Amino acid sequence: MTDSPATLRDVFELPEPGAPERAPDGWKNFQENIIKEVKGIKLASMPDITKKFGELFDIPIPDIFLASWKKANAVQSVLEESRKSPETVMNIELGEHTIVSQHNPAIEVKIQNVMVKKLEFTLRLGFILKGFNLKIQNGAIREMQTGVCHVKGTVEYEKLTIAEKKLAPITLPGSIKFSREEGQSAENASTESKDSRLVSTATKSG
Repeated sequence: MTDSPATLRDVFELPEPGAPERAPDGWKNFQENIIKEVKGIKLASMPDITKKFGELFDIPIPDIFLASWKKANAVQSVLEESRKSPETVMNIELGEHTIVSQHNPAIEVKIQNVMVKKLEFTLRLGFILKGFNLKIQNGAIREMQTGVCHVKGTVEYEKLTIAEKKLAPITLPGSIKFSREEGQSAENASTESKDSRLVSTATKSG
């Protein structure tokens, strides 16, 4: 098992920070489209945009699971029940299920602090999970015991596919613990903090 959870960067095999850039297959076509859209502006910082693009996906896969589980009625019910006995650890055995989500990460391109272009992407994800268990205490998901996870997904800019992941298994740690803030109940969870991690800024001096 790995020591840390896989991230969306791992899923789409995007280059790591500081490593030689290895852009996804559709990146060249994406660059050409952007150059046409911003006529008269030299995108000298395109390598920086490539870096920022990768950073958008530094989100652990379990974060996506948590956001989905906390909206499920069965999990919400146990979260609520656990508040009545805050010292008791409750266990939920999750049956085989799917998680489907769509996100819109974005890069804001700025010149001298003036935004000249906002690059908004469409990220579609699909997970098939089997053999997962949750430990819940005092209104929060405190631990996730993992099972088998398959994932597929696409990253698009307008109608152009930049990166794609065919359905395949990924490896997760056998057990992942969450802080109170990470695993808090749905009614207290902040979606804004998650969304803000999907926005990055590439700034040019001129």
